Amino acid sequence: AVGLQADKLRWLPGQRKARYDIAGFVTMIKDWPVVSRCQFAYLVPKEGDQPQTEWRVSNWGFINFIASNVPKLGVDHPISPEVSIDDGYMVVAMLADNLSRTQVIQAALSMKAGKYLAEH
Repeated sequence: AVGLQADKLRWLPGQRKARYDIAGFVTMIKDWPVVSRCQFAYLVPKEGDQPQTEWRVSNWGFINFIASNVPKLGVDHPISPEVSIDDGYMVVAMLADNLSRTQVIQAALSMKAGKYLAEH
């Protein structure tokens, strides 16, 4: 929802960097909550040297979902310090659908201050 709102704001002169902030604010006021639901399948880590072959399927609801192989998206959006573009892994970071507006705003503001989304 925020990405779609931000795309509509491309016409704003000089707001290239702030349009996602503006779009986030508009979404929080107008469209709250925007919840997506999915079935997510993932490998379950195993103890020791055994390969990770057990899959688990969960039903998830989320407000924000990001899968990334880089620690930051752009300059202002820190996602996770535990991933690198050359390590072969991806990190999944999400804001669950049970978070309040206040908690989502706190997460967004802390990202602006340099805290990683995956640490919430």
